[in-house]
Amino acid sequence: MTDEERVEPIFDNPERKGGIDNYQSMELSTARRLKKRDLDEESDTSWTEDIEEYIKTILKKCQDAEEAHNGCGYSMKTKHAFYAFPAMLIPTISAPVMGTFKDDEWAPYFGMSAMVATAIFSGFSNFFNYGSKSQMHFNFAGRYGDIVTDIEETLHKKHDRRISAHVAMRTYKMKMDSLNLSAPET
Repeated sequence: MTDEERVEPIFDNPERKGGIDNYQSMELSTARRLKKRDLDEESDTSWTEDIEEYIKTILKKCQDAEEAHNGCGYSMKTKHAFYAFPAMLIPTISAPVMGTFKDDEWAPYFGMSAMVATAIFSGFSNFFNYGSKSQMHFNFAGRYGDIVTDIEETLHKKHDRRISAHVAMRTYKMKMDSLNLSAPET
């Protein structure tokens, strides 16, 4: 089998998804260099500079996504606290005040205002669901972090101790694409 026969089904077939030409973060020139040079019999498992550079771009994208999801997670957590705590505290404070000052003329207005404020804060908290959104962002940050750890571990190994370069490239790209498809927007 010639190199051209091996390259076509893997990379140039437009019906096959996930081929190297579909890698969004890779430049076309780098993809062409990888096609022509890196798929001969003796280099199937070798780590070239182009492949290592490409895996480092995946690493950078995963680090950026991890950082973005952590930032969104903390933002959602802050919003959750901002809306959930007043919804808890207002009734807790207003109940004894209402019981103590029930005969005063301002007490019904105070109670009504407290309940309206509680409803507003509770409504925002439940409608926007910041707590579960926060947890989801932290979950995806952790999953991107797992990919970062895997890539860094692979890159720190000696070349002869690493898994096949093409297997690593495909594995990391597929993991990142899978997370990108299911991750919430940042």
